Amino acid sequence: MHQFYQVFLSRWEIKKNPPQIPVEYESLRRALGELIQDYSNRFDNRYNSIPIEIKPPPGLALIRYPDGFDADMAYQLRESNPTSL
Repeated sequence: MHQFYQVFLSRWEIKKNPPQIPVEYESLRRALGELIQDYSNRFDNRYNSIPIEIKPPPGLALIRYPDGFDADMAYQLRESNPTSL
C-alpha cells in the first residue's frame, strides 16, 4: 500500500517550488479535531518532500514535531523525550 501511495503521489501530486516546502514544513500545525495519526502523516510527508540539500536532520524534525500541537500537548511531548516520531 505504501508503494502505491508513493507512485500515486509522484504522478498526481501538485509539484511545489522547492524553497516553499521548508516554509510549509515550519508552519505545519495540527488542525482542530484532526487525528494525531493524520497530523503525523502530514508532518512526515512534508518533511520527506523537502529536497535533501536543504532538509533539516531528523533530530531537528523531532524537536520541531511538537510545535504543531497546542501548548499543553507540546509540553507533554517534550517532557516524554521521544526518540522517534
